[in-house]
Amino acid sequence: MAINYHRSMSGRGPFISPSLATKLLRRHVNPLINVTDVRKLYGGSVNRVLEFILDREPKSVVAKIHDSSASDVFRAEAQSLRYYREHTHFPVPEPLACIEDDPAYDGAILILQKIAGTTLEAANLTPRGKDVFQQELAAAVGELHRHKADRFGPVASDQPYDSWLDIYGPTVEKTFEQGRGMMSSTSREVLDHILRYLDRWLDHKARPTLIHGDLWANNILLNDAHPDQPRILSFIDSQASFADPEYELAYLQLFGTGGKIFFKAYSQSQQIDPGYKHRSRVYWLVTLLQNARRYGERYVPQCERLCTELRKFAK
Repeated sequence: MAINYHRSMSGRGPFISPSLATKLLRRHVNPLINVTDVRKLYGGSVNRVLEFILDREPKSVVAKIHDSSASDVFRAEAQSLRYYREHTHFPVPEPLACIEDDPAYDGAILILQKIAGTTLEAANLTPRGKDVFQQELAAAVGELHRHKADRFGPVASDQPYDSWLDIYGPTVEKTFEQGRGMMSSTSREVLDHILRYLDRWLDHKARPTLIHGDLWANNILLNDAHPDQPRILSFIDSQASFADPEYELAYLQLFGTGGKIFFKAYSQSQQIDPGYKHRSRVYWLVTLLQNARRYGERYVPQCERLCTELRKFAK
């Protein structure tokens, strides 16, 4: 989209020593703090993610590190987290500082509260525990999606949009243009049809709804001490936006984060409009083509299968 939920940046930041971390945190968080150790954390495919071990409470904080191109993104993430914490019950870490233009460090750093949990991807859950998680996820996402606005767009932006397609349409156009060379001629016809009639393919009257925007297994932290009864502790790596909620539902479904139990529980509190089946596949196709560009052509066969399915829905 014009303001992309999956924006890429040019270069991850370097590893930071305890002495430099101490200097930065004293300047931006607490003048009495000492960083005694620095550890690499989970994730880090876009940013370098480190844990700074401290000599006082809290015992550690998280540092997301990138070059200076990330300054705007980190500021937007911090604003998003504050919005969630002030306006919803959606659990997210507290943003502690955005560091940029510091004389001791040529880059951007976002300092966050450390949540002592396990990612869903790494969690040890029994079959019953997985069902319990799905119920918890439905409750959390359902509560988040209760929050509506008059216009679409990121909460960190001062340029709201009247139409969801004003934001998402340019993303579809760019993604299809970049990905069409990997697709068969028959699938390219499907891409062209979707793009030409996008207002028909994504035809339901979506209300601007607060979403996370990147809900998958590595962005959900759990307490899995009791594998039958996990608890969601926090959602990370979000940029709060008012969007079509089906964008979020399709993303959850595509990667298996939200399954049948999730959708059954979610639909008890939130309405899913008729026609979601074909709209979700448009969202899937856009996401998978983006992944094919970023991570390799192993995603192309899925894109081809989706185009075959979407031909059946062509209007």
